[in-house]
Amino acid sequence: MLLPERQAEMRELATALTDGSRDRKFVITRIRQLIKFEEKSAEGSQATIDRSEHAHVKKSGQAALANRRATIEALRNAASAIKDRRDYSLAAEFLVEAANCGGKKSVKAARKAPTVA
Repeated sequence: MLLPERQAEMRELATALTDGSRDRKFVITRIRQLIKFEEKSAEGSQATIDRSEHAHVKKSGQAALANRRATIEALRNAASAIKDRRDYSLAAEFLVEAANCGGKKSVKAARKAPTVA
């Protein structure tokens, strides 16, 4: 699952918690799956950092890794708020926080004229 899809699902789960459209067991299961996706993404970022010799690649990889770690922490906090405290509004806040700390891919500017070799 790609980052924008994961972020969208985190926001959907936050909405589902606040409006009661999903039960707590479903939300916790999805949060656990999202954590696994985030951990896999973090491993990929670390692998990119380890194998690259370019400073700019390492720097962007470190930023991506920090975003993944922050997202995982927020997701774990959301699951804890649901399981331990049954505080759904707090869990929804953590889910939105997780979605927002994900970072974003840079979008290349569209060229106005074709490149001439």
